[in-house]
Amino acid sequence: VFPPGELDWLVLFSSCGYLAGFPGQGAYACANAFLDAFAQHRRSLGDCTTAVAWTAWRGLGMGSASSFVAAQLNALGMGTVGADDAMRALDLAVAADQAHIVVLPVTADAASVPMLADIAPQTDDDADGTGLGGLHLPVGRDGVDTEVWVAELVSATVAAELGLPDGGVDPRLPLAEIGVDSIMTVALRKQLEKKTGLALPPTLLWEHPTAAAVATRLVELLTPHETAISA
Repeated sequence: VFPPGELDWLVLFSSCGYLAGFPGQGAYACANAFLDAFAQHRRSLGDCTTAVAWTAWRGLGMGSASSFVAAQLNALGMGTVGADDAMRALDLAVAADQAHIVVLPVTADAASVPMLADIAPQTDDDADGTGLGGLHLPVGRDGVDTEVWVAELVSATVAAELGLPDGGVDPRLPLAEIGVDSIMTVALRKQLEKKTGLALPPTLLWEHPTAAAVATRLVELLTPHETAISA
């Protein structure tokens, strides 16, 4: 419809979700990747095309209607933008004359996302000693085996999220069957990251659907950290 060179500029609305790899959005990520590649292709033909990878807009669009998207963004240190800021960002994106632009405020938690780690602001969140904080403290409790500590930690974290008493979670049952929904998986992963010091993948609780399976995976991830601390 609009061959290269016919328009002053062409703007494509992509999404920043692919930066962190949101679970369950593989097809959506492919569609956005096509927009990015299409913008690059048109520029190679001399056109002014820009693909803007947006974060969620507050009060507008698909992201505003999904509490799951909001929880995922927050857990990954990815902020949202209001309409006024989005319009200013759009002006800057067009003026930048680049094929790809990302509009995304980030917080310190973005350090857990490999593609955003270099631009995440630094904080002293581990000053209270609740996490590893770059291998400053040993994992677990004195005199308690790591596997036992992790199993207790996962069960207690799940119980707290569900409002159950300690010991109220059967580690063998699928988390979905005991009431853990998609939004809770984000909160649980966030709590486990704080308590272990690990940067956990967004798909952790999808790929390991029981408390026992999650605990086993955490022990595997913690083993290199313990070796480094000993060294």
